[in-house]
Amino acid sequence: MNLLDIIFGLLLLILIFYGFKNGLIKIALFFIACLIGWILSGIFTPTITKVLPDFSLDKNIISGIIYFILILVCILITSSLTKPLKSILSLATFGFSALIDRIGGIIIGVIFAFVIITISIISLSRITYHFEVTNSNIITNYAMETPFIKNKINNIEKQFINSHISSNSMKIINSLNLHNAPFIPLSFSNSYEILNNNLYK
Repeated sequence: MNLLDIIFGLLLLILIFYGFKNGLIKIALFFIACLIGWILSGIFTPTITKVLPDFSLDKNIISGIIYFILILVCILITSSLTKPLKSILSLATFGFSALIDRIGGIIIGVIFAFVIITISIISLSRITYHFEVTNSNIITNYAMETPFIKNKINNIEKQFINSHISSNSMKIINSLNLHNAPFIPLSFSNSYEILNNNLYK
């Protein structure tokens, strides 16, 4: 166990507890509210900005404020539905839904933790191998050969090697090919592959 295991382990425990406490229904309603709010914002923002008087603020800032307000309203509305919905489901299933809700919340917590750990690993690899994935020039070539940079890279690689959570997460990332997802920038994908090759060469 090392520093990465401690950080990722704490994150996992916090999100599992969050999922258990709030349950699948509350978390699912929260995301549905965000989605509905986002869709409604996209539909109504152009109309609202036309109706509003001219402000000195940039249009993008005004649009952002409208998005935030509409999403927040949707979240507040769905939050008020959480308790009644849980009560109805509990009565209909003789309390069995409460157990499913808790277990589902734990699963969601684990998924959230894995997503954050994945983002952290890929981002750390991008920082670590910045010079390798940056266009080659005299400065980057010189920096890559300095003892300071080499030692930093070696230390970070050792942290990953000695981290059980990182190693297992990377196996899942590799099996699902998550680092090559369309929304991941190419420089991040390339830096992750360098890390993966260096750790498992």
